[in-house]
Order: sequence, then C-alpha cells, then structure tokens
Amino acid sequence: MDFNINKGVNRPLDFYGLKEQNIIYFAAGILIAIVFYFFLAFINQYVAIGVAVVIAAVDYLACYYINNKFGVHGLAKSSAMKSCPQRIQIKRVRNLLLKNK
Repeated sequence: MDFNINKGVNRPLDFYGLKEQNIIYFAAGILIAIVFYFFLAFINQYVAIGVAVVIAAVDYLACYYINNKFGVHGLAKSSAMKSCPQRIQIKRVRNLLLKNK
C-alpha cells in the first residue's frame, strides 16, 4: 500500500483531499471516537460501536466541510477576523477637539 501525502515543494500537505490542519482535526476526532468506544465497551459493545461510528461520521463530515469552505488557512483567518473590531470608537472628547484644529 502506497500513500502519497505530499505532492511537491511549497505545496500544502494533502491527504485524500484534506489539507494541513484539517488532517490534525480529523485524526483528533478519530482518536476521540476510539476513546469513547473503549469507555462505552464496558457497558454494552453495540452501543459503543454505534456511538463511535456516529462520532467518526460527524468528524469526517465536519472536517471535509471545513476543508471545502475555508481551505488551507481559512479557518484560522476566519477566527482571527472575528476577533478584529468592526469600528474604532473614540471615547475621549479631547481627542476629537485636537483633531479638528
């Protein structure tokens, strides 16, 4: 079995369509599904399999949705833009008076 992970120099890491940080999110989601399986396997194996499959499916769909919507660095850019102010408000009258002169 041969997996092509990197497609060239100065190109983003790509694995089956997932790009860079989305690969890490996908791996973390699968790891969470495995942990939930092991915790719930002591109660009932069929419930554990069902929960793990649902978590893995949601993780798969969410990662590919984020990848298609935001791209390589788009999720980081989107969250950074949410923290930027929409406008700057001057609350001191003194600053306004100095600007008008």
